Amino acid sequence: RELRMDQTSECSSVYESATWTDYFNDTYFADKDAAGLGSKKLFTEFKRGPLDGNGFRDNKIVFSGDMGLFFSCKDSTNEDFIWRMTDITDDEIEYRAKLYTTNVRPKDPLVSTGGISFVQSHIELIWRLSRSALTKFLISSTALIRPILEFARVSAVYDALDRAVPTQSRLHIRFRTVVDSDTQMLSFNSDSLIYVPENTNHGINEVRYQPDGTLDGAPDCQFRLDEGTQTQFQCQQTWEFRLVLDVDTSGQVDNRIPVDASGTFEFYFTTYGCELTNNVFDKSTCTPLETDPAKISALITIQTTVFIQDLEDDQVTIILESLTGAENEDLSYGTG
Repeated sequence: RELRMDQTSECSSVYESATWTDYFNDTYFADKDAAGLGSKKLFTEFKRGPLDGNGFRDNKIVFSGDMGLFFSCKDSTNEDFIWRMTDITDDEIEYRAKLYTTNVRPKDPLVSTGGISFVQSHIELIWRLSRSALTKFLISSTALIRPILEFARVSAVYDALDRAVPTQSRLHIRFRTVVDSDTQMLSFNSDSLIYVPENTNHGINEVRYQPDGTLDGAPDCQFRLDEGTQTQFQCQQTWEFRLVLDVDTSGQVDNRIPVDASGTFEFYFTTYGCELTNNVFDKSTCTPLETDPAKISALITIQTTVFIQDLEDDQVTIILESLTGAENEDLSYGTG
């Protein structure tokens, strides 16, 4: 059986006509370099992976480039674009594309000459463009403290064999607190992070990083004038959290829809009153105020990676590893 380059689209990974035996021979793959991909327009690099414990090697053909190139891909007829507008509303415009794949594996992994089986799949990609601005906000339990969300980034979790884990998601949150005083600052209360998911079967698996729960370990104040009157210095501190969430996928019946792990995250802080020494903020004089802990809460929408699975041994996964703007800024943090 032969793969025919002329019968595949301009963005296909079939960059030359060859037999299945050639394509899936490790020696054949090892001899390739990026120049060999010039016959097609999308993929840019060969990556030869390490051997796993079963003697299999994870070889990859990778695309890394301008998303505009991906959006300009046409199908095998070279007439129609692979991305098609499928919905348009007052709030958003939706495009969809289908990627077709073939999983090839031995019929019996222990008998290399026992023949091979082919499992065909397709992956539906959905790209939605919002017509309205997305508002990110935090809520503070006290008017004295104003929180500002810098980003909340969701990414995949990988196991020891570099395979994405569909039942977990990694969350990276960073925000600033602005205390309307030049003699007060905050300290994070150790292990006070609370996740209240909309689906109660989700939860926190691991907190990989959180601020030190002591005054000495708290980030120093960055004093800036208030935006309103430009007369009051305010203490601004930056807080960062990294955690892994457990995501319940037992109720997922439609591969086209990602699992929603949205929920409210709560963070608790102690407020300290401090003194000025020679008109300079003196952290060594700070003492906790007799007030309830300040609560910062954020409602964050989390949608996990979509997996398509034919059989237990056949998984096709699409993972967005990075998204970069024209000025090389990381758009996955919402800064573009």
